[in-house]
Amino acid sequence: MKDYRLNYQKIDNYLKAKDVNLFTEHIIKNKKQKLAVICYAENEFEEYLLLERFKEPFSGKLAAPGGKTNYEEDIEESMKREFLEETGIILKDINLEVITSEDGPDYYNWILFIYTAKIKKQPLIDSDEGILKWVKKESLNKNNIASIDSELLNHIFDDVKKYVDISYENSEKFVINKIKELY
Repeated sequence: MKDYRLNYQKIDNYLKAKDVNLFTEHIIKNKKQKLAVICYAENEFEEYLLLERFKEPFSGKLAAPGGKTNYEEDIEESMKREFLEETGIILKDINLEVITSEDGPDYYNWILFIYTAKIKKQPLIDSDEGILKWVKKESLNKNNIASIDSELLNHIFDDVKKYVDISYENSEKFVINKIKELY
């Protein structure tokens, strides 16, 4: 059985190693939160690889590939593992862009590390998690993307790394409580 409990020490060590101006105790909102990772990977044609999700959260919506981090697993290695499992593509260099702390009903309690990466375009595989699609950067907000992801895109793609505190009522109703620079 996989262990998805939050590993406070792992998060602390990662934040310190990245010189991030955040403390784990300030971003943990409740005991239901799990650590997760996603990556907006861009190919040489300015297309991003997204997944039309089969499961909650955001079933039927486009989202960046990713998933839960195991208790003992390194956060960046988790990102690479999840991306490979869902897309068949090996990530090499990933860049931390945004950290979120999210709370709400079931499926909406996360500490989420959002990354970007560069990849080469290649044929897409069948994924157990959803249907993979290449989406042009300028079309990201015009597609069936989750509303919170749409809201976060500007923060993900600007030059300032950020922390975002989010509270959900449901998948479409959320409030951004705070945005803070990471460095």
